[in-house]
Amino acid sequence: MKVFFDGFDIRGENFSFLGETETETFSIKEKPSLSFSRYSLPYPLLPFFNFAYYPKKFLQKNRVDLIYSFKLFPLNKIPWIADAENFHYLNSFYSYFRRENFFSKKMNYLGLKIIKKALNSNYCRKVVPWSEYAKKTVLSFGGKQLEKKITVCFPAVKCPEQKMKKEREKISLLFAATNPVYKGTEFVFSAFGELRKKYDVELNCFGNFSEKTKKQFPEINFDLVSYKNFSEKVLPENDILLMPSLMESFGFTALQAFASSLPVISSDIMALPEINTENKTGFLVNFPKQYHESLFKNPFSFFHESKKLDKEKIVSKLVEKTSLLIEDSSLRKQLGRNAFNEVQNRKFSVEKRKKSLLEIFAEAIK
Repeated sequence: MKVFFDGFDIRGENFSFLGETETETFSIKEKPSLSFSRYSLPYPLLPFFNFAYYPKKFLQKNRVDLIYSFKLFPLNKIPWIADAENFHYLNSFYSYFRRENFFSKKMNYLGLKIIKKALNSNYCRKVVPWSEYAKKTVLSFGGKQLEKKITVCFPAVKCPEQKMKKEREKISLLFAATNPVYKGTEFVFSAFGELRKKYDVELNCFGNFSEKTKKQFPEINFDLVSYKNFSEKVLPENDILLMPSLMESFGFTALQAFASSLPVISSDIMALPEINTENKTGFLVNFPKQYHESLFKNPFSFFHESKKLDKEKIVSKLVEKTSLLIEDSSLRKQLGRNAFNEVQNRKFSVEKRKKSLLEIFAEAIK
């Protein structure tokens, strides 16, 4: 069997962990010329034109049996699998227009109709959500007719070589925010201000922060290494990951922290409770029920729904949970060990994902 991986974000995924099996795989990044020969249109026009048609010669020459696609819907008459990080990432148009108006409602209706037809096609053999939460979002859209196609497959991360951590005088808190808008920046900065009054701690921020923000908070460390060195150079030098996100399609950063034996303090939104287990791998900061319901309908509703949150209460909880780990080093280390075990041997291990994907591929071409 030969599986071809394609999609707008699939190039960021690494499927080399499938290793030596009877299933061969290759991705769009290995065939750059194909990007120009296939039929597809750019991101802002999704989901109306997020379809791709592959030249028959390409499929035949590479003996492609199955296409694994992220945000793209193949038009070829060949079995394919839809990767569904979250339903709203299939329906990008709904996310793109954050304020509803007549045009966006009409266009969204059309987009949903097209997507539903594509997913119900006989050629779409499987839909693969990244979490049980994502599965629920897909079912809320597609209904029972899609249920038989759905198989949840959790992402995995490779664990770097474990090194003995140096004992540091200061506890290092890490906040990773490639998009500070929805990662809970205000909560983290406010909590750090309170924690500094009681403890000798530092806050290291990794992400796209403006120069204005850096000047406003000189007590915070902003200048960290590039993203490709995040797992190897940033995570091992920190003790606790703070992740009070307002919206998360999955929460991959938490898995990266687990791989470096860091406990995580996160919000309890969307798929995060499936990743970060209270009192096992870290702690959860609870958000109101109404906020959860709004995110389920549209994750980009956080723009206006977050304004209704009791921010003082959330900051207080974040300070409380972080204080527990600062004061109790044995608890911090135990949660870190539990977190590492989740990605090394359990739910988010490479071996478990490899086994699940191979089973999904085999079922898809029956």
